[in-house]
Amino acid sequence: MKTKIFPRFRIVCVLILCALSIHSQDIESIGSNLKNIKDQSLGLGGGISLMNNFYGSNNIDPRRDQLQWLANVNLNLNFLGIDAPFSLSFSDGNQQFGLPSYAFTGISPTYKWAKAHIGDRNMYFSKYTLSGNNFRGGGLELTPGGFTFKAMYGQLVRANAEDLNSRQAINPAYRRMGWSVLSGYQGGGFDVNFILFSAEDDPQSIADPIEYDVTPASNIVSSLSAKKSFNNKIILDAELARSAFNSDVRAPLSSQFSGVQNTLFGLFKANETARFGNALNTGLSYNAKKFLIRLQYEKIDRGFKTLGSLFFNTDLIHYTTSVSTSLLKNKLNISARGGLEQTNVNDLTKPTNNRFVGSINLAYAPSKKLNFASSYSNFNNATKIRAKEDPAVFIDSLFLAQLTQSASFSAAYKVGQEYNPSSLSAVYSYQNANSIKNDEVIADAEAIFSNVILIFSQQLTDANMNWSASFNYNNSNFAGNSTNTFSPTGTISKSFFNNQWNNTFRCTYNHVMVESGNTSQVVNLSLVSGWNIAKNQNLNLSISYINRANSGGQGVGDFSEVYGNVRYSYSFESAIGGSQAKSKKAKN
Repeated sequence: MKTKIFPRFRIVCVLILCALSIHSQDIESIGSNLKNIKDQSLGLGGGISLMNNFYGSNNIDPRRDQLQWLANVNLNLNFLGIDAPFSLSFSDGNQQFGLPSYAFTGISPTYKWAKAHIGDRNMYFSKYTLSGNNFRGGGLELTPGGFTFKAMYGQLVRANAEDLNSRQAINPAYRRMGWSVLSGYQGGGFDVNFILFSAEDDPQSIADPIEYDVTPASNIVSSLSAKKSFNNKIILDAELARSAFNSDVRAPLSSQFSGVQNTLFGLFKANETARFGNALNTGLSYNAKKFLIRLQYEKIDRGFKTLGSLFFNTDLIHYTTSVSTSLLKNKLNISARGGLEQTNVNDLTKPTNNRFVGSINLAYAPSKKLNFASSYSNFNNATKIRAKEDPAVFIDSLFLAQLTQSASFSAAYKVGQEYNPSSLSAVYSYQNANSIKNDEVIADAEAIFSNVILIFSQQLTDANMNWSASFNYNNSNFAGNSTNTFSPTGTISKSFFNNQWNNTFRCTYNHVMVESGNTSQVVNLSLVSGWNIAKNQNLNLSISYINRANSGGQGVGDFSEVYGNVRYSYSFESAIGGSQAKSKKAKN
């Protein structure tokens, strides 16, 4: 099933022409500037950085290439009132461990109410359509007056063939192309937006995966949202989205699905794997002088699916109330949200579950020297988690997870703010999550992380130096294997030659105990040094040495590693030509 892109963008072209005609005087100003082009200057600013990573090991197989380089370029061009930020990132391939080379390039020129996106960019449309996904292609944002027009087209996911030899076990993926358009209006306390989003995988982009059950999919989502404000105190908002999803585009077409609700204005062709669903989110807010209260209802059908979002749960209903306020002369800030969650609403094979969901954030500052903060949430949120096998391992495994519970608490106390100021702080964090694989939550793959940090730091003003001592305890339980890590750390930072040469030395000792009986002692020494070698030019060196001793007699034996990088960066800002540049040159 091939997506017909260009006919669907005809409406976008019409909207763009309307927008241009509405504010033609802005375009005319460009023509006026062109007549006086000799007086116009080209503003050029940005920075360039080049970095080379190096690595060496002893008594262990190398875990990365010995040398790998990266380049980053950021430029901002300004001409005739048009701002055009440009970015480029490139890295050579890591051939030894199957990590691909990459290049990200993009530019987003802006002129008054018009903004374009070209290259590797990111645009947000809505939670149920396109959100949080980068793309490689083109986009446009127009905001003339109270009108809003958005459009994008590009590659959402690049083809990833299955590579069983890759160290990070990168999951295979088909090349995914997508487009989205938004048309909206805001004025008189009323907002309305209509969105269409489409994405489709190319079944010819990779060979059939061997171990992973990945199929090429296609998806169309339409969304209508509105918001009305009454006296800036009462706000009523709602969004209704409809999704049509083929889990395998190679399946035969089906004639049983018809009507606007299933074809989504003729854009979707259902096959035998098609499923449909709705998502509704509505809320009522009251904004008083000292507090904000909101009532919210959200329902996501079991069949709802969007390829424009990372992941979120379906087949659920939320009834929630949220309150935020400030008390004790703004020393105490409270933000809380809670309510009822119903899951498996449309699943006839499982009973409907009801549970209380809630989150709370507290921040209390009784004085300028002392402050506390805490948070708790048992809302399900999708996130990416690093699963470190060892605190000395710098090639981490990343996996998509659903956070089911998270909590944190922090306290900080400042001493001697006028001379040699110091501070004592404590942080505790807890996360409970389940792995997500092939858009399914794996309940048996539970991961629990707990972390405690105690830090004392002091600034020695006369010596132009800072030092700190910290203790870190980490407990991780992943796939039934528990690991406890105790890590005392000492850090010293010192500057020389009027802050032209800055250095930070850190020493960490890690005592790692694995439930299986393996115990490791890891010493990590690191140095970060930076020189301001000339105006707007910096040279930085970062180097770490790791020595691990394994006393459990299992797994990896004793080994040592050294890794680091050298980075050169240059920043600049100048104007070329024009009367402004000439006047600056004359002053100099």
